[in-house]
Amino acid sequence: MALKSYFLSLNQLRRQMSASELISSTAKGGLELKITNKFPGERILVLSPHADDEALGCGGTLALYPKRTKVTVIYFSDGTRGTPSGKKIPALAEVRRREAAGAAKILKIDRQIFLNLPDGRFMADKKTATALADTIKKIAPDTVFLPTLFDPNRDHQEVCCFFAAASVSLRSRTQIVSYEIWNPLLPNRLVNITKVVKNKKRAVGAYRSQLDSRRFDQAILALNRYRGEISGAGSFAEAFFACDLKTWQTLFKKIAA
Repeated sequence: MALKSYFLSLNQLRRQMSASELISSTAKGGLELKITNKFPGERILVLSPHADDEALGCGGTLALYPKRTKVTVIYFSDGTRGTPSGKKIPALAEVRRREAAGAAKILKIDRQIFLNLPDGRFMADKKTATALADTIKKIAPDTVFLPTLFDPNRDHQEVCCFFAAASVSLRSRTQIVSYEIWNPLLPNRLVNITKVVKNKKRAVGAYRSQLDSRRFDQAILALNRYRGEISGAGSFAEAFFACDLKTWQTLFKKIAA
């Protein structure tokens, strides 16, 4: 089930959420732009549609967590279509796993889970969603990072669908943090990553196979530079839309309807 492709804006949020939901979210500081050092918790889960999305979307923020924080990344796609033409190359799956292992060392990622779903072809089926729910329940994350609901990339949308099905296993106080990749979002949280931007650059650079087809490193760091300088958060910043689980589930239902 693909989501509708929207650019995240306050007007779009107003359309998708009822007045009472929007007022409630705003009252809790949900839509107010804030600069933060990191997101709370000692158990962090990142949902990464492809091996490199974790580094691109929230790599700087992950690098800021102290060593005691347990960070798990679940990679959905096997990455075999990560080529300039989109042609499937089976051997690329192992290449991207090795690249992900290199990035993980730089970003202090403790555990990596590879679902190996067909790149550009997977859908949120019940069997995989149930297995994902069991995994998430065992991890019991305090914060979950995932693509924004308004990301136009199909695989990124399907990860949101997977999470919607699996999120019933989460505690209501779990914080949901959406990151930006394929289109900028209107953020309500900014994280100053200036002191770890070199770590992020190295982590993104570990995905050499992807940089050969498109300069994602230059693009995402330029966006981080823009976020930091324009907001005053720092020289580089990562932007997110953060909300509680109930608000995220409400948004998903409105968008997927």
